[in-house]
Amino acid sequence: MWRNRGKPFTDILNSLDFLIDNHPNINPSRLLGLGASYGGWMVNWINGHTNRFRALVCHDGIFDQRMLYFETEELWFPEHDMEGNPMNATADANYEVRACVAVAAS
Repeated sequence: MWRNRGKPFTDILNSLDFLIDNHPNINPSRLLGLGASYGGWMVNWINGHTNRFRALVCHDGIFDQRMLYFETEELWFPEHDMEGNPMNATADANYEVRACVAVAAS
């Protein structure tokens, strides 16, 4: 998920384009996106990278992976996916580039 940044988001938008092009009953000005867990993180990512959705619902999604690191006992996934902890400069750059909070004002 984290190391392949951009691809899932691109896949979602391409799938959405396909659905809109092939189903005339879909109104592209009234789109809703929702997700939980990883889907919640994706909804947060979508919120900062496109304005195609009229509404987005995030349930249990990660908004700031860096801060979550200090709030959880499950450290294997962030250390694996981000290639270290946020105190490591190289890994911290990975946390930053994947941070939904960094683009929240976009």
